[in-house]
Amino acid sequence: MFAAQLAVMALAAPREGEHTERLLMTAKRIGDLLDRIGCLRHPCDLDLLLFFSRHPRAYLLSERLAEYVGYELPQVAQSLETVITAGLL
Repeated sequence: MFAAQLAVMALAAPREGEHTERLLMTAKRIGDLLDRIGCLRHPCDLDLLLFFSRHPRAYLLSERLAEYVGYELPQVAQSLETVITAGLL
């Protein structure tokens, strides 16, 4: 459960330069995120969420992303599919 809480906190934190009023987390939004976060099965899933929460404007090829997060390309592709399908990215 700690990983789920960490990911929600990362997604909920305002990014530098963004207006916080549009990022306020309602109880419903937090509940929705917690429901969807149950799909995370591999550490790479969480690492991708953390990477994109820290670098929201990153535009990378999958090969470069795999190098940055430290996983093999097939695992990164599978994890990307997981988090995109869950609506977390």
